[in-house]
Amino acid sequence: SKGKLIRWKVEVLAFQRADALRRDLTTGERYLLARGPAGENALLYLALPPALVNEAKTIVPLTVVQIIARVRTGRSSPTNVPILEVEAITPP
Repeated sequence: SKGKLIRWKVEVLAFQRADALRRDLTTGERYLLARGPAGENALLYLALPPALVNEAKTIVPLTVVQIIARVRTGRSSPTNVPILEVEAITPP
């Protein structure tokens, strides 16, 4: 649910910049496309605060990391992918 704090292990797929189609992300906002939580195959958008962008850029695709994040939305438009606001990223 919106605002809930979660701690999950996720697999990072790609570092991305939001486009206008992703209505629940700001155009240009940086995010990680990820799969998880561990054991699940769901796609996730991990919205990054400016302080974490440089660190996130260095994560090699398919690396598993632990995130602490808040739920921004459970089903984003138009893809129904959850968006999480990342507060911390750590190796598992």
